[in-house]
Amino acid sequence: MLICKIGDYLKKKIDNASPSPVPGSPYNRISEDIIGMASAYHDDGFSFHRTGDRVNAFASFAYGLGWLDAGIFTGLVGVHENDMNPPDFLTGFDEKITEMLTEKTTRYERMLSKAMTSVSMYPDRSSPAFNAASKIFRNTKNNLEKGFHYLKKNDFWEALWHFSYGYGWLDAGIRAGLIEVTGNRHLFTID
Repeated sequence: MLICKIGDYLKKKIDNASPSPVPGSPYNRISEDIIGMASAYHDDGFSFHRTGDRVNAFASFAYGLGWLDAGIFTGLVGVHENDMNPPDFLTGFDEKITEMLTEKTTRYERMLSKAMTSVSMYPDRSSPAFNAASKIFRNTKNNLEKGFHYLKKNDFWEALWHFSYGYGWLDAGIRAGLIEVTGNRHLFTID
């Protein structure tokens, strides 16, 4: 079952991850939060899958991978095997398109589009953190654009993957203090 393989891949990455910063430091807390969010969405994904909700399982796994990959990119999360690009899970993916998939994909497109207009880069331009924030912005925007592309082709699974994965990157960037929420706080996973 392909959706379960995505969840298994996420679990393997979580098991291979650990906080990089010094224990007890603020950055250590952020890294623990990032790994914790990836773990929570892994667990949610399998909970959804057990109830037959393959759409939300799929979106949860993609979102969790986005969180974890952003944490690895920032250096907040260390891994023994650094594989930031997930395999092409959707090759040969033949899940049927359902009304639920269509609704969730178009909703995530609207939410991520609105989220991108509700944030700004936080670090000073002269800080190395500014480059990290820029990469998170570019990665999120790139996934949003890929999602649009696949949505236009009625490839809802691929579009949902990109919207969810990109959203994970953006939320992790906010948690890491690289991105500031300037509006619509309800769109983000923030305390």
